[in-house]
Amino acid sequence: MKTIIDSSAEKGDEFTDSIKIQKSVAVHVQCRKNYTRRSTIAAVKRQHEEDQTGTTKISPPRTRARSRSDDNSKTFTARIGFENDLVTAEASYHHDCYVSFLNQLTGVETGRPRDEPLILAMEEIFAYIS
Repeated sequence: MKTIIDSSAEKGDEFTDSIKIQKSVAVHVQCRKNYTRRSTIAAVKRQHEEDQTGTTKISPPRTRARSRSDDNSKTFTARIGFENDLVTAEASYHHDCYVSFLNQLTGVETGRPRDEPLILAMEEIFAYIS
């Protein structure tokens, strides 16, 4: 907790006060490592300095945008909304989150389609055998 609090204070982010009042927080191991890494903290400080001096480097616009409006994309947008340059911030996806973000199906059943006649036939066979 001390390392996370110290990193938050050093970055000057909005989490410092809310983290201080917590007894513990649940954080992915990789997220904690990324958040407390010296190079990440330096990148955030550099970004703050660029924002204050007005010399921010503007990233080129993306050619593809995620148009699906789902909970994962809203959560993701809320987490990175304050970042101007994700490369500088050393942002990365968790593998499972990345897969979920790309392949999320809404309202679609997964797996094989149900073959009702086959299921009924198999039930009759099982009933006959037992």
